[in-house]
Amino acid sequence: MTQFSPLLTGVLLLNNFVIAQYIGLRPVRSVAEAIGLGAATALALSVAAPLDWLLKHFVLQPAGLGELQLLSAALIAAPVAQIAEMLLRQRRPRFFPDHGHHLPLIITNTLLLLLTLPDATLPSICIRAPIYGVGFAFLLVIFQALRERNAGADTPKCLRGAALDMISAGLLTLACSGLAGLL
Repeated sequence: MTQFSPLLTGVLLLNNFVIAQYIGLRPVRSVAEAIGLGAATALALSVAAPLDWLLKHFVLQPAGLGELQLLSAALIAAPVAQIAEMLLRQRRPRFFPDHGHHLPLIITNTLLLLLTLPDATLPSICIRAPIYGVGFAFLLVIFQALRERNAGADTPKCLRGAALDMISAGLLTLACSGLAGLL
């Protein structure tokens, strides 16, 4: 339990794969929608990661089919993400204002984060997966809040849209990287 706090801080701020690779982010229309997408991805990743680990270690590796890891991860991530979205849509419909547009994004984000999890023991995966999901949700909300703030700002035309989003992402990456010495 003493290693839980540094792990959480490290994943949220320092070693976040979304910041490092700027993956899986598309503009969403509101912070509430970003919360819903992040929560669905975190829930899907928390369930899919242990299932993927079990399939990989007890089926694929003993059978010598390690090359099918990407396919097996996709086959696990898709239905788990769909179930996670359905559950959250029923419980919190305001997080999902339009129907059908979030599922491909949730599946893709879950799969990308699933493939970036380090190969470790099952208990470690069960702890890391929810933390990685929360880290992804945290950054999705931060990026959406930055987009909303930048949309109302007086910026030159050449910097509006994706250019300002990338500059904001770069500055956020630098800010989080500066905290690396804390752990």
